[in-house]
Order: sequence, then C-alpha cells, then structure tokens
Amino acid sequence: MLLCACAPTVNVNLPAPAGTPISTSPPSPSPESSPTPTGAPTTTPPPTAAPTTEQARPAGPQTLRLSYGQTARLRYFDVTALRQEFGKDQISIGWKVRVCYAAPHPEAGSDGRTRVSNNPWSVRVRDGEGGGQAKTVPISSLPRDAGWVPEFRETRLALGQCQEGWLPVKHENPDLQWNGLTYAPADFGDRITWS
Repeated sequence: MLLCACAPTVNVNLPAPAGTPISTSPPSPSPESSPTPTGAPTTTPPPTAAPTTEQARPAGPQTLRLSYGQTARLRYFDVTALRQEFGKDQISIGWKVRVCYAAPHPEAGSDGRTRVSNNPWSVRVRDGEGGGQAKTVPISSLPRDAGWVPEFRETRLALGQCQEGWLPVKHENPDLQWNGLTYAPADFGDRITWS
C-alpha cells in the first residue's frame, strides 16, 4: 500500500522474505528521531528524488481503512478525508475532503481532464436512539447544508489539480451516529473508508 507523503501515512508491516531472521526486540532509535542536544550541530539529509508516478501508483483497485487526515494513494487519484465536524446547531455534519488527479487514466476526456464529484462518497449512519442496524447512505442522497464553505462540488480536473471542500449534510436528528466516510468510485473499483 502506498500513501501520499503530503499527509500522515499508514505504517504497514510486510512479512520478511523466507529465511530472514525476525527480530522481536524493539528497534533502536534512528539518529533522525533522537533528540538533538542543545548546542549540537545538526545536519540535514540530502534530498531524494520523488518516485515517478509509474513507480508510486498501485496496479489495481485498493480497499483500505484509514483514519481521518490520512491519504489514500490510488492508481489515478490521491484522496484524503481531512476531518469530520459537527455543526454548531448539532443537526448538521460535514466532512472536509480533497481529491487530486495524480496519474492519467484512459477514461479521461480528450482534453486530459477528469470529472470529480460527490457521487463516490457515502456515509455509514445509525439512529442512536431508535436502534437498528447502521446503513450506508450515498452523500448525494442526503439533504445538503449550504452553510459549509467551500463545498466540494462537481468539477473537471487537469492532471496535477486538486478539488477540496466540504461534503455537508443537514440531518436534523442529533441522535444519529456517524460511523465512517467511504470513497468508492464506480469506474475504478477502489473502496476507502475513513473513521
């Protein structure tokens, strides 16, 4: 799993190759993570080249569970659910999201642009007072609250451009429990859930 370096990342422990001894002792701190004594000279490591798009992108659809603020690095997009906030009125909720067009895909328009919208986004919600099972509901089917600015709107992005804004809902029920935000674009097969 690859994640964008522009947001907090997820640590993934991959299995060691066969025959590799596995250490159970905690890792020793690296020089970069150890505190520098006051007055000691510091050095900055030399910059490294960023990986190319072909090296950094996964080959197929991704299914991930992330925390708010983490970025999913997908085949064609970098997608982040930045945060979830409740309105002061307690009957609205919003999710601030960012979608960046990061690698060209074959279904892009003849001008190289691609469409982004709120269609791939859904939420898992449950009535905390009435009980029952949680339901997954598309954001586009919920009542919109125009008080959240800027709103994430449908637009067309050129390669390298991002769209950022709020997915706002006026739910009018303070007993609802919101259990995650999911990005699942029908065209690409990815399913990313933040909670």
